[in-house]
Amino acid sequence: MKEKMILRMKMWVLLCVGTLLMCPSSSLAQQYFFMPLDTRNGLSENHVKCILQDSWGFMWFGTKNGLNRYDGSTVKRYRVDDEVLKCGNHNVSALYEDAQHHLWVGTDQGVYIFEPSTETFRFFDTKSNLGVQVNNWIAQIVGDKYGNIWIVSPNQGAFRYEVSTKHLTQYTFSKKKGDYHYNPSSICVRKNGEVWIGTDHAGLLRYNPKSKNTQRFVEDKKGLSMLGMEMYAICDYGDWIAIADHEGKLMKYNPTTRVLDEVHAPNVHYKLLRALLYDGKDLFVGTQDGLFIINEAIGKEEHIMENTLHPYGLVSNLIYSLYQDRNRGLWLGTIYNGVDYMPRNGMLFNNYIHIPETNTISSRNIHEMLNDSMGRIWIASEQGDIDIYDPRTGVFRKVPTTRYKGGNNRLALLQDGDKVWSGIFKNGIDVIDVHTLGIQHISPAELGIEEASPYALFKDSKGRFWMGTGRGLYLKGNGYRFAKISVLPDFFTQDIAEDKNGNIWIATMGNGVYMFNPKTGRSVHFEYISGKNSISSNSISSISFDHLGNLWFATDRGGLCHYDLKSKRFTTYSEAASLPDDVTYKVLEDNKHQLWFGTNHGLVCFDSQRNVVAVYNTNNGLIENQFSYKSAVKTSNGTFLFGGVSGMLEFDPSAYVPFNSKVFITNIRVNGHELRPGGEDGVLEKNILFTDKIHLPHDMNNVSFDVSNLNYGGTKSSYYEYKLEGIDKEWIKSPDGNNIAYSQLLPGKYILKVRTNGNDNTICKLVVIVDHPWYFTIWARLIYLLLLGTLVYYLLRRYHLRQVQKLERRERLMTEKRDKELLKAKISFFTDITHELRTPLTLINGSVESITEEKVDNPRVERNINAIDKNCKRLLNLTNQLLDFRKIDSNGMTLSYTNFNVCKMMSDIVDRFEPAINSLHKLITLDLKEDDVMLQADREAFTKIISNMLNNARKYSESFVQVELSLEGDKLKVAVINDGAKIPADKAEKIFKPFVRLDGTHQVSGSGIGLPMARSLAEMHGGTLNVDTSSEYNKFVLKLPLVQKGVVVTTEPTHEEPMLHEDLLTSQNMFADENLSVDKSKEYTVLVVEDNAEVAQMVAEKLAKEYNVLTAENGEDGLDKLSKNHIDIVVSDIMMPVMDGLQMTQKIKTNIETSHIPVILLTARQTLESNIEGLRSGADAYIVKPFSMTHLLTQVQTLLENRKRERESFVHRPYLPSSKSSINKADENFLKKMTDLIVAHINQPEFNVEQLAAALCMSRSSLHRKIKDVSNLTPVDFIRLVRLKKAAELIRNNNYRVSEVCEMVGISSPSYFIKLFHKQFGMTPKEFADKKD
Repeated sequence: MKEKMILRMKMWVLLCVGTLLMCPSSSLAQQYFFMPLDTRNGLSENHVKCILQDSWGFMWFGTKNGLNRYDGSTVKRYRVDDEVLKCGNHNVSALYEDAQHHLWVGTDQGVYIFEPSTETFRFFDTKSNLGVQVNNWIAQIVGDKYGNIWIVSPNQGAFRYEVSTKHLTQYTFSKKKGDYHYNPSSICVRKNGEVWIGTDHAGLLRYNPKSKNTQRFVEDKKGLSMLGMEMYAICDYGDWIAIADHEGKLMKYNPTTRVLDEVHAPNVHYKLLRALLYDGKDLFVGTQDGLFIINEAIGKEEHIMENTLHPYGLVSNLIYSLYQDRNRGLWLGTIYNGVDYMPRNGMLFNNYIHIPETNTISSRNIHEMLNDSMGRIWIASEQGDIDIYDPRTGVFRKVPTTRYKGGNNRLALLQDGDKVWSGIFKNGIDVIDVHTLGIQHISPAELGIEEASPYALFKDSKGRFWMGTGRGLYLKGNGYRFAKISVLPDFFTQDIAEDKNGNIWIATMGNGVYMFNPKTGRSVHFEYISGKNSISSNSISSISFDHLGNLWFATDRGGLCHYDLKSKRFTTYSEAASLPDDVTYKVLEDNKHQLWFGTNHGLVCFDSQRNVVAVYNTNNGLIENQFSYKSAVKTSNGTFLFGGVSGMLEFDPSAYVPFNSKVFITNIRVNGHELRPGGEDGVLEKNILFTDKIHLPHDMNNVSFDVSNLNYGGTKSSYYEYKLEGIDKEWIKSPDGNNIAYSQLLPGKYILKVRTNGNDNTICKLVVIVDHPWYFTIWARLIYLLLLGTLVYYLLRRYHLRQVQKLERRERLMTEKRDKELLKAKISFFTDITHELRTPLTLINGSVESITEEKVDNPRVERNINAIDKNCKRLLNLTNQLLDFRKIDSNGMTLSYTNFNVCKMMSDIVDRFEPAINSLHKLITLDLKEDDVMLQADREAFTKIISNMLNNARKYSESFVQVELSLEGDKLKVAVINDGAKIPADKAEKIFKPFVRLDGTHQVSGSGIGLPMARSLAEMHGGTLNVDTSSEYNKFVLKLPLVQKGVVVTTEPTHEEPMLHEDLLTSQNMFADENLSVDKSKEYTVLVVEDNAEVAQMVAEKLAKEYNVLTAENGEDGLDKLSKNHIDIVVSDIMMPVMDGLQMTQKIKTNIETSHIPVILLTARQTLESNIEGLRSGADAYIVKPFSMTHLLTQVQTLLENRKRERESFVHRPYLPSSKSSINKADENFLKKMTDLIVAHINQPEFNVEQLAAALCMSRSSLHRKIKDVSNLTPVDFIRLVRLKKAAELIRNNNYRVSEVCEMVGISSPSYFIKLFHKQFGMTPKEFADKKD
């Protein structure tokens, strides 16, 4: 591409040479230049049929192969397809943007409507009033001021679409079906709103908005016909309508005067006219033979033709379409070469180059220029030539300079009156007469200079002449003699200038800048110092002053440096400040205080106030991008001249208009792929132009953005600055491109900001959110935190548990050791006590047996003696168990193994247990799976094992005990099953520990060593005793080996029977079915509740002397007795089966019918907690076993007497019950409730017992019994008593008369009231009222 451009430049120069040989003009100014855009720049196809600029400012081009959007740097292509209807056509021939910013796209097969926000096309399928759908070639689409959209289809007619009603009207002028002659071919909307339609051989049509019909014009007022014209294009042309007759002339028609005339431009006719455009001044005509620019008012007809040798000439003569954008730029669509853009707003440059043997500038490389007093420009070149250019005439005049030996390069220029001094490299100066151009040469010797090259010449405000050479600064003396300024060092002088204070500034090459004060002879040296505020380079090429008097230094590789005389500070502008190069040349300031200077990469316009840089180069019409030292000057007519290495450039700086359009983000790419609305990635829902926020998945974090400020002029008049908030802290300048890229963005929220020229008014924003991966989301982090917390908690918990377990293990070992020691101590203690008890027990047992042998006639005494005998044997048996357990624990027990028939023994044991179990209304069965099984075991030990297992089952079973005997290999298996409360699996081993009893079993008497001793005996036999927790019931399983190894086995004795405990063979159900007989002479009845029949009988016999006694064996039985009998007091044990004493007491005290009954609890527990627990249940007294019968009798008597006194006090107290009564809380609440009910009906004589019982939700009999027990009154007497107590209250507190009180308490007769009152309280109402408490 670059090689082709160089080739075109060379060919163009050759063409210029030939042209200038025939042209008198010395200027190679090109008034129009074009910038091409074709498929090489991204265009989808080079035949551009229609052009449009949308409301955003984007340019759209319709081609034969799709639709294209252009933003000044990038082309984006679209295929015209309706994805819903699955149709499309890519030959785009017409474009229009409606009020909703939708693009109407005309194709070869109808119209498609483009939605820019989603970048989707929708086929326009509305049918016309004639039932026709627009589905053919579209020539034009326009809109009028009435809200209509006009569609011109040469093969179908003209269509008018009313946007508000969505109604489509068709206009056709064909004579017959299939004949497309006379149909519309072009349309225009005039400034006055008129809609005109050009046809094919049918004249002009004008739309009438009132009638909504068209008016046809076929000839003018002189009869000149329009029927023969093929109106390929028409446009508004001032008072006229311009008409392009395709193969004919360019015509115009005046609707007002009805005159048809040809446009007065003879060269344009018959050129295959295709496109028309009128800008209010010039008429542009696109033809088969190039572009015509016509202005009839001044007689202008310019013909611009294809010029492939000029790099910015028209690329093709075959112009198909024309369009003018909002900046008046002209777009030309061609048939084969894409689109050409002709900027018409802004800068136009005239280039002057050297062409031998012509009246042009003499040399290419210009060194310095001077504006003389006559407004002429003196141009000194590196080749030794001097030209004088008159900007008013554009004529160059060459000065006849002399060639000198050693060097002819022209350096400095200075005017002194009518003389111009010209410095010559190594040869002093020439003094030239401005009128005659005569030359006087002054040699270096005559000048008195050491180095012969005057690089700088300057005349100050005092008229002093200064000369700078390669070895210092000189001041002119007499004649042309110069004296060296010795206070300054030798340096290579480049430029000399004077500030407003009279200081002389000397620019050097390599030594910075010197400021010299001619008055004082002192100087200040400014040189570059890294890291400090200093001049930006030590090589300075020129010095300029702005309107404020401040200095601007053009440097070599130091950019442009500014010095403020007041603040004495330097400011540098370089490539970092968007300059195209750090080598800068002579600076000029225009009337807008903008600075213009050349560089090696173009001409710069710099607005230092707004920090805005505009760069012009060969793309904008410059012949060369590189300029020269001190070769810039302002002409008398205001134009600027800049010299370069290829000639001279002239332009008017006032034509510069800064381009400051808002910047747009035009495209976005993620991971190298362009994002489109509705794409599979799901990132963009709408066009990026309509999007202010995007969400990117975590793995789509390589992002690039295309930006544009829609500058189509090719001028680098703006630069982009961007900042991604969240990453960038400062604005980043991007002068060389419109692409912004970021890679590996971390998850988070960012804000991309883009602006142009540092102008915040142009900022464009886009929020970019890079999503966290699912494993880094808030929820995931919460889960991680939770998991981490759980892990930490688990580890800490595990560590804690290990510590606790270690501590528990240690404590358990210590506890086990302590328990073993304690158990050993207990057993030792119990053994010692047992030994001490056996002697007195033996004596007691012997005495009882002696008494038993004597016949006792008294049944009562006989029962007592039997009780003593039985309990004595129980104590002896207990002592024997303790001694046996002690022997086993200390390995002091020796087993005597014998062979015996275990089946027979099991039958004997079960038979002897059966009466005791049956007496408890329970069933026992024996299931022998085998017959005559012989077992080697200790008979006595085996008997103890089975006896303890059966005794345990007897105590805790509900209804049955089942014994099973079977063989399991070489072992005997005995299972004892009962249906008692199921033993928890976690406590199945605890019951085999000595003195351990499970919760809920304490109401059943036992020693707590039976099962532990049985297991120990089984283990001594090499067997096991366990609880089978998998069974539905409580199942104790004994397993013993049938044959003992390594022991001496004796023969089984035939006469012995199993030894069973006597207490196990005696029935404990000693409760008679009938209670003691009721003696009506006894005032009170006592209920004794005790599960031990002997204790119950003893207590009952003692109480029977004074009271009627009823007995019950548990709490449930006791409640049943209470419900059926009148009971005055209850004496109950606490630990009982079925329902214990505490539960029974709570039910008694919470039942309104029994809450008044006192309860005395008997218990073997002696702790304070047990005492408190009993009192909380509602017990009136708590007696600990063993107790004195006298204590019990006294307690019963005291409670009954206290209750009697309370009833009497209640009856005879003349006031209603108070809360200070000594009766229990339940009875107190009951009395208060009854009293409140009676008081509520106190004045109703008819209020009776039935009403009171109903109000209390009680039966009459229950109420009668309750009142009788509480107050010893009948319900009628109780109601009467309440009435009298209320009367006493009224008499005492309110001083009512008797008659008033009678009525108030529901007693009708005063005399009857007085009689009742006296009988109840022992005094009359009057005496009561006068009595003082």
